[in-house]
Amino acid sequence: MLSAWTWAEKNKKQIVLGVAGVAVVGLVIGYTSWSRSAKLEAASFAMSDAFFAGNRMTPAEAGAAYGKIGAEFGSTPSGQQAKLFAATALFNEGKFSEAQSAFAQFARDHATSPLAAQAFYGSGAALVAQGKTAEAAAAYKSVVDRYPQSPITQQARYSLAGMLVQQGDLTQAITLYADVARDAARSSLGAEAALRADELHSKLPPPTIPAADVSTNGPASNAVPVKN
Repeated sequence: MLSAWTWAEKNKKQIVLGVAGVAVVGLVIGYTSWSRSAKLEAASFAMSDAFFAGNRMTPAEAGAAYGKIGAEFGSTPSGQQAKLFAATALFNEGKFSEAQSAFAQFARDHATSPLAAQAFYGSGAALVAQGKTAEAAAAYKSVVDRYPQSPITQQARYSLAGMLVQQGDLTQAITLYADVARDAARSSLGAEAALRADELHSKLPPPTIPAADVSTNGPASNAVPVKN
């Protein structure tokens, strides 16, 4: 104990600085945690205010409000949701090219977000509105391939099937409709997919029956074998 006390007296300055350093680190961690919590709360309140005011705003006004929240709180879940709402507002304004760019930008910036699947789907819808069906099909397929567990995946399958019908690929479209009918059997989407699959089945050409092989299935030859 005497040795420890002697060491402490000699190194009092270093001890004080060390304790102060630990205190500063603790304050920084505490402030960061509080700051993040406060930012999450502020983003949530801002999103709620904009959402409930949305019915009184034009699509342009709503888009501006959501865009401001997304720019200020883009790192938070509410801020990311605001970005999607801003892109949707552009779509509702009829600005399909700008909406598609906004959805695509979100998908690039937040590829791991739970909302990325919705961004890909929104991009596909905006491409359809521009008549770009091949690109829209690719966007819908991205949802199906990358986010199989997303709530919007069945809708993406259904929409992708519609694109394939336009491209003339009825067989693959039937397969997708059947998948939706099976996996979403208790929903209106599943029922609609089942009807679409049945309609397409009736449009498929009848199966081709191969012609009989005359060389093997024709009448037996009446030729008499020649004896040596």
